[in-house]
Amino acid sequence: MGSAYVSILEISPFVEPITLPNGMQLPPVEHDGDGLFEDLNGDGNIDGQDVSRLAQLVNVYRRGEITLTDAQVAALDFNGDGELTQADIAAYNRMHR
Repeated sequence: MGSAYVSILEISPFVEPITLPNGMQLPPVEHDGDGLFEDLNGDGNIDGQDVSRLAQLVNVYRRGEITLTDAQVAALDFNGDGELTQADIAAYNRMHR
């Protein structure tokens, strides 16, 4: 008798990097399995640079300069309220002190 295997392929909500209006590209990465993409610049570290990138991303998103899918917003929703706002920056800071 053969064995049956089920493979679950997780697809990142960030198939392509996010391009900000200034040309900066952000390839967010999820490292710890919680579904939140804390490494905003994709360099393998979660640090002050990521806080800065999140702030830039939130600002251009809130001004309507970029669009994000619902899955992308959820992946960056660090306070869990279903929206991407300044409150997510504060929550991110609390998570990574």
